[in-house]
Amino acid sequence: MRSTPVLLTLLEAPQWFVRLHTVRAMAKRKYISQAEHIARRLTDSNWSVREAAARTLLVFGRVGVDQLSDHMLKADDRYSQEQIADEMQHAGLIPNLLAQYATEDDSREARVLTLLTEMGKTSYLLNTLSSSTDRDLRLKFLTHFGTSRDPQIRAWVRYVAAREHDETLRSLAARLGGATSGPEGA
Repeated sequence: MRSTPVLLTLLEAPQWFVRLHTVRAMAKRKYISQAEHIARRLTDSNWSVREAAARTLLVFGRVGVDQLSDHMLKADDRYSQEQIADEMQHAGLIPNLLAQYATEDDSREARVLTLLTEMGKTSYLLNTLSSSTDRDLRLKFLTHFGTSRDPQIRAWVRYVAAREHDETLRSLAARLGGATSGPEGA
């Protein structure tokens, strides 16, 4: 594509609005090979450029989500992490994240979920879990995060302990209900 070198140059422009419009212009699947370059804008000095970069990466499907997840896990920039977490929630990625977490051991998704819980981004996550019929997912999440200090997770664990129909889940939640340490392995 002849326009790609020009767009990559514009991604580094000193004016934030040029970077913003460039990132938005690249929100097409034909620029999927440039996902890594767009991901660098997730730490842009301007919040609207960071937001546009996150949204553009979402257009790229799994490749973009992987870039977002990797950046979220590696970033020292709390604002960048918050913005990615918000975009993941707004884009409806939490159910997919949970589904992958359920099927993989020690996955990137587990680390992203850990970070989301540490950030207190648990409302949508718990809403998804509460409506899930996947017993194994709920058991794995309860085992991994059931002792989290997050108040919403604590309330969810108490709810599961009191009202869950599955005896194994209810019993585990009851055992974890009074604990106050962080997630397992943290």
